[in-house]
This record gives sequence, C-alpha cells and structure tokens, in this order.
Amino acid sequence: MLKKIPVVFATDENYAFYTCVAITSMAKSAGCDTEYDVYILVNDTFPKQSILNKIPSRFPNIKLKLLRVASGMFQNVVINSKHVSRATFYRLMISELIDADQCLYLDSDVIVTEDLWPLFSTSLDGYYIAGCRDIWMDMLSEEKLEEMRRSIGIPTMEEYINAGVLLMNLREIRESGLDRVLMQHLNADYPHEDQDILNVCCLGKIKRLPAKWNVFTIFLGKIEEMRARGISEAVIQAFLAKKGIIHYATPNLRPWEHFFCWASQEWWETASEWKEESLYQDLKEKVQKRDDERPREDDIKKCQGYQRIIIFGFTHYGKEVCDGLLKHDFQGKLVFCDNDLCKQEKTYKGIETISLEAAKRIPGALFFSSSQRRSAEVKQMLLDAGIREEDILCYRRRKREYYLYLDSRYYLDELKDIFLWEYGPDMGCYVEDLQEMRQKLSDKAVWQDWYEKYYLEDWILKGE
Repeated sequence: MLKKIPVVFATDENYAFYTCVAITSMAKSAGCDTEYDVYILVNDTFPKQSILNKIPSRFPNIKLKLLRVASGMFQNVVINSKHVSRATFYRLMISELIDADQCLYLDSDVIVTEDLWPLFSTSLDGYYIAGCRDIWMDMLSEEKLEEMRRSIGIPTMEEYINAGVLLMNLREIRESGLDRVLMQHLNADYPHEDQDILNVCCLGKIKRLPAKWNVFTIFLGKIEEMRARGISEAVIQAFLAKKGIIHYATPNLRPWEHFFCWASQEWWETASEWKEESLYQDLKEKVQKRDDERPREDDIKKCQGYQRIIIFGFTHYGKEVCDGLLKHDFQGKLVFCDNDLCKQEKTYKGIETISLEAAKRIPGALFFSSSQRRSAEVKQMLLDAGIREEDILCYRRRKREYYLYLDSRYYLDELKDIFLWEYGPDMGCYVEDLQEMRQKLSDKAVWQDWYEKYYLEDWILKGE
C-alpha cells in the first residue's frame, strides 16, 4: 500500500537550490512504498521557472506544488537574526494553505537520510505540533535560560523545541482556532522569530520527537561539551549516527559556504544529483575557490614574489607574522611599519620599524597587515595612501569557531598548513598520520603556545 506524506517547505529565490537538495535527499531516502506530496510556500514574486520545477520528472516519488503567499501580510514581521528571511514566517499559516489533517514541515537547510514514514506516523492526538528539543536550551546557563524564558513570556522552557522540523496537527490547529492565534502573534518581537511564536502559542500541546529527526551539525563539534552539560548519551549517539534529518542551522558553517564543516560531504553527495546544472557548478566553484586557500601557505607563496615585505603593525600579531616569515628565508627582506610614533625606530629580532611615509618609498614592496579586528580599516588606509590592492596582504588568523566546527576529515590538511608556517619547509615533526599527531600534540608542556594559538583542544585533541 502506498504511503503518501504531505511535506511543506517555505523558501525564497536565494534558497531555491538548497530546498531542491533537501527534497532530493528526501526522494533518495524514501522507502519503495513512500510518496511525498511536497508543497513549497513562496512569495508572489518567486520566478515561475526554477530548478524546483525539475524535481518531479527526476524523482517519480515526488509530487510538487508551489503555493504563493501574499508577501504583503509579512511586511511588518520583526526579524532579529541576519540569516532569517520573511519566508520562515510562512509556516505559521500552513493550516490555511494545506488541505490535510497532518503534515511535516522542514526547513530548507536539511538533508533527509531515512524514510520519513516512521516520523509522519507519530500520533499527535492531544497535541498541536511535535518537534525535537532545541539542544541550545540545554547548553545555556541557568541565568541565560531564565533570561530567554522571561523574554518570550512562558512559564517554562521544558517543552521548547526547534522549529526546523515540525510534525503538525493541522486539523487540531484549525478546529481549536490556533491558526488565528498564530497570526495574531505574527508581528510580535521575539528573539527567535516564528520559532518563539510557535513555542509560545502551542505551549502545553507540544510533543517531543526523538533527537534523530533534527540533528544540528553545530553540535557535532560540541560532543564533549554536550556530555559535560548532562545531555543524554542516547541523544549524543543519535547525533553521531547522523541518521534521520541532518540540520545545517548555523550561519557561515553550512556546506554551501564551506567544505570543511561537519557533515558537508553528505550534503554535497546529495547535491551532486544536480551536477549538470549551472547552479550546482557555480556554487561548487565558489566554495572550492574559498576553501582551497590555505591561509599560511598562500601567504608564503605571495611573499616570495616581492623584494621587500613591510609588516604593518608593530604588535603581537605583527611579531607572529615576522616569526613565521623568518622560517621561510625572508631575513633581510622584512621591515615593520607603524603609525604610532612611539613604536617607530623600535626593533624586533633586528628588524626596524619605520613610518608609512617611509614605507611608501620602498620599491617592490608587499604590505602585510597584521591587524585582526581592524583589518578592513587598515586595508582601506593603505589603499588611500596609494598602495595597490594587489600589493596588500592581510594576516588571517583562524578563529576558535573555525576549529570547533572543522570536520575531522580535514584535520591533517589544517595541521600541515600550521606546521609549514611554524617550522618552514622542513615541517618539523609533522607526519601524515592523525593518531600519531594527536599523540605528539597531547604533550601540553611542549605545545603550550599552540594550545592557545590554534585551539588544539577544540579539534584535533577532542575526546570523540
């Protein structure tokens, strides 16, 4: 017997391809007797022709319908997060748009790795919606959690769920009048937009789903922290298994932004179903170009093309740049530059510090800005001083977040780049063996500086 499941997405033109990948994963993971009726909520300006229209002809288990929402009614919604669009609020009116008793709602930044019938067949008797616990709530301090509770005005956060995956009792929502209540909250100012609206309005009638149905990739880099916060081992194992629904809910750490982030490979394997499409090709080329850059190795290569290297900023970071370059035979080519008169004429390892006016007169020079917080400002100052953009390089020190969400498949690549910078061409004690490198780096007395500089305990030395 054919199992038909209504599934709803809400998207805009910018997210059309990611929505396509999500639906593709659903189609590929479906059981042989499962069919999906997919409804995509879009605004009235969404193009009539998009890659979404090609899905049904490629996957016979998908029937697809675009439903246009009058965007005017969402003009005054309050958005507090940069990565949130008005389309996310469309889910609040699903009960008015879909003629079904029950449906699944999925965010576009997911991939599905299992048949969804076990999820859809979950009983919702006595409940408005079902979803997975928002693990962020369990990671907050008691003070922060209480602050959030007060900000949305509910008596408890125990039921609070993430709204990226929802099982919705549409019949109960309509019959109870909850659909009207949701719309009354449409323009309310909540920290987490429509997710808070759903948690506020459905309080007391929210069912908890197993963790596998909303695996936040961000927490794949926080396993030990989850254990320390008392998250159950069953939830942790569900995350590690990555079976069910994988949710790429963290801005700047999504597969279409970086290859290196957790579970990126799984997303790109699904996306490759559309590899003949220009949307796929352009996106992959863009990410490839960004992630192919090895900050330290590329900096060294660029420096080799110049007669002199002017390190802008006689600071801690400027000295870091200097130390790295000295390991690559740039002795005699280096000079510091700083606008602070107190720093001019100071030396570091025999290398002098001069003014910007004096530095500008040096022919064949590369300006290497060491600033981290004011990098863009310093670059603009150098441009205003007449330095060509191609002759300016900015020191890009990795932030802790980069290492925290780095997929373990990329650990050796990153470590190789670090060793090249720190030791020069001989690479020190680097070897192409992850376990051996872990053992070497575990000696904190020897690698103390690296623990602080490269956050070793947040990636290569993590327990999992």
